[in-house]
Amino acid sequence: MFRIALDIGLILTFLLFPWWVSFVIAVVASIFYKKFFEIIVLGIFTDLFFGAGSATLWGIPFFYTLFYTGIFIVTYILEQYIRPNRILS
Repeated sequence: MFRIALDIGLILTFLLFPWWVSFVIAVVASIFYKKFFEIIVLGIFTDLFFGAGSATLWGIPFFYTLFYTGIFIVTYILEQYIRPNRILS
């Protein structure tokens, strides 16, 4: 139930606040939750809403999707080594 509320809050911060607010919340949530796939969806929405037509940044298509996917992969690998027992699952 708390994860659904967090997802709704993440969508609201994505729409109402600067990008770095939703970025910080997404990174913290991916640290606390196991397999926080919502961070990849946030990257897709960021590219689709703010992609400016061609959805490229520095010549890379779907930059934010790749960026948030990279964060997901890093936190997924680190959770295996740093903290195998999560506070919130």
